[in-house]
Amino acid sequence: MQREVTDEVAHLTDVGEYVVEAILAALRRVRADPQLAAWWEPSAMSIASDVTGNSAVISGLAAAFVGDAEDPEVQAVAMWVVRVVVAFLVMPGESEQAERETLRRFVAPAINALAPKTT
Repeated sequence: MQREVTDEVAHLTDVGEYVVEAILAALRRVRADPQLAAWWEPSAMSIASDVTGNSAVISGLAAAFVGDAEDPEVQAVAMWVVRVVVAFLVMPGESEQAERETLRRFVAPAINALAPKTT
């Protein structure tokens, strides 16, 4: 799934927009796959919460999308992004466009703040 998501958003140059669209692409894929979607049903939430909260793989992947995975600030933002994704899986927005607007309003600015500045 990571490669599919990365390929889908590879054309985007703005890092905030890249992460927003990558999150939306990942959400679409999880929701479309019955095996993955089952993790986010109420009966499975404790397992999903444990996996997402304690997985070095998931936080590492998130950090790779956000920036330098060794930077503590990037790690903190990456874990926050994971929590945002989990929130959308558990409590979806009314539409993908509504989720996009929320991500653009709250996630993109945090991501852009970490992006290297060019002059």
